[in-house]
Amino acid sequence: MAIDWSTLTDPLQAINLIFKKEDPRDVYQKNNIFQAVVLTPGYTMTQQEAKALQSSFKQAEDDDEESKRDEKKYFARVYFKGRILGPNSPHSFLPNPCDLATAENSDAASRAIALHTTFVSTKDYDKDDMPQPNDIFTVSLRGGDDDTPFNLQIGDALYRTSAPKRRSKKEAEKCATIAEMFQNMSSVSDSDLEAIQAEGTSRAMDDLHPDFRPDVDALMGMLFDAGYPGTISGTYRSEEAQVAAYELGRSEIKEGGSHSTTLDGEPASMAIDIISAEGNGWADKQSSFDFFEKLGEFAVSLGLTWGGDWSPETKTIDGKEYTIGWDPAHVESPLYHGYTNT
Repeated sequence: MAIDWSTLTDPLQAINLIFKKEDPRDVYQKNNIFQAVVLTPGYTMTQQEAKALQSSFKQAEDDDEESKRDEKKYFARVYFKGRILGPNSPHSFLPNPCDLATAENSDAASRAIALHTTFVSTKDYDKDDMPQPNDIFTVSLRGGDDDTPFNLQIGDALYRTSAPKRRSKKEAEKCATIAEMFQNMSSVSDSDLEAIQAEGTSRAMDDLHPDFRPDVDALMGMLFDAGYPGTISGTYRSEEAQVAAYELGRSEIKEGGSHSTTLDGEPASMAIDIISAEGNGWADKQSSFDFFEKLGEFAVSLGLTWGGDWSPETKTIDGKEYTIGWDPAHVESPLYHGYTNT
């Protein structure tokens, strides 16, 4: 019976489904090196992400040499979604996003992309040489758990095998529409952007980075005890949701925003948006901005970064003056510098 892929919500669910049906270990014969087509632009990793994933990088330097690298170089590590090619591809059970995009079904293509493997680069890339949709990379997969041959959530991007400009016209055009999907987000209607952002935005505390979660718990407790109960309007954002937020004018960061931080393919946001739990938390009224001032006071006292400190301006609401920045609901870990990584 064919899998109804539209009912799948995450890669792990898809992996579990397919490997309950068959065990392809004999087909792969322990060969974990493949060719993969890039499905999303390469996203720059933060220093925190790169350090967390450092042990997985397959490169010649030993641990001592690796630890001496300039920390700024970590920002050149990238990750992207990719589809493994070939007749025995571990992704053969997943719908091909390139086919869906060619059929002008961008929503279905985006959902299919989300089910594919996140590949982490094993080398540094500068901004002019980032992986792009339709590039071909040589990749490796890691061993799986629960009797599965491979971990299909995260793998290693070893090196670029070819770029579209170095491939035949026929090959380069095969998945070209995927690149257009990401390049043409600005042409998407506001209503569709709203849907993309909503679908890719989480409000779950479990999607926070484990080192950041205790600070957020403390912050929420301080607000409640002071009579300023807060509610979470967002923790993790997918890459697509981050771009949608940018196009809607709700973020000044288009790619790699602090809502998009992940570790080993799992949400691990180092930022959160918190608004007043009483009424419309973004309304231009004193209660909203009194809340934001208190949020900033407590966040700073915990050593956190507050978006209300970004480009502060003075505004008057119902006769009361507030000097506050452009993103007063935003709080992030000081270990993450997504705001400057644009």
